[in-house]
Amino acid sequence: MTWRLILKRTVLFALLLLTAALIGCGTSSTSSTVNQAIQTTLDNQTDYFDFGSSDAETTGGVTVFQSSSESYSWYRHIGSPATPAYTIISQDSANAVVKVVRSVEGTLYYHLTPGSVKRVKYFSQEITRYAQLTSANNGTTWSLAQLSPAVAKSTKQTPTLGIGSVPCDVTMSKVVLSSDGTVIAEVTVEASVGGPWINLSSIPKVRRGSTIEVTVYAAAEGGYKPLVYIWPSLKTVFRAPLNKESPAGVFSGAANFLTVSSTETTGIKQLYIGVFNSGTLSDTTSPYDYGGWHLLYQVE
Repeated sequence: MTWRLILKRTVLFALLLLTAALIGCGTSSTSSTVNQAIQTTLDNQTDYFDFGSSDAETTGGVTVFQSSSESYSWYRHIGSPATPAYTIISQDSANAVVKVVRSVEGTLYYHLTPGSVKRVKYFSQEITRYAQLTSANNGTTWSLAQLSPAVAKSTKQTPTLGIGSVPCDVTMSKVVLSSDGTVIAEVTVEASVGGPWINLSSIPKVRRGSTIEVTVYAAAEGGYKPLVYIWPSLKTVFRAPLNKESPAGVFSGAANFLTVSSTETTGIKQLYIGVFNSGTLSDTTSPYDYGGWHLLYQVE
């Protein structure tokens, strides 16, 4: 065997080992490099990674009064969200799990008592949601199969407009969605790499003309009370706050059920369920403190 043949075989063997190593790394490790076909699929469905609509003072956004002693009222203006950032958690030729992160900045307007001067705080908020995609043609094209509930948190303390949000100290331990008295969904943990997953082929369904009841379990620290509210993505409902408070930390209320209009367009919707503590509004100098879950449902 000549030295040239030995050299060729050595080089070929080294190339095979390098190729195997690269393939192994690409299928098992987290990577910031996203397959273009996967990115296109997610870019075409960015509504799943949104923050809900802004409140408007003229449409009832400031009529939320907790009690005679704490007559808070508030509404939020949400700015233009940043482009979603994608990170591959795992991927092979047929399945992929992607972490999606998106941020936004905005303004919290509030009144401490009815008719009092309007005060302002700013916020920076970030949502994280995991997406599971599948491919039937060896990764050439992809379809979105499952989503985790999106988790929203306050982030940086100095948004563009000024000092604002801090990491949230209010924790939601469970959210229950019911329709006309029947439980259609229950989420008890925040999203992670392993879910919990919502299958897009069998998401919770609500009939047009029915009601959606929402029960939120939440607790705040430092003696404050959680303030819980909802932005439903329905044409006919802007925001429905949950005002009933109890020592067990359950927030609901028959007066705040969401009625789905009989003319509502069918399709996939989202509930943006947010919480912050009462100290956020009673303290006029401390930053805004927020956390929330975004849950999917479908109007039939």
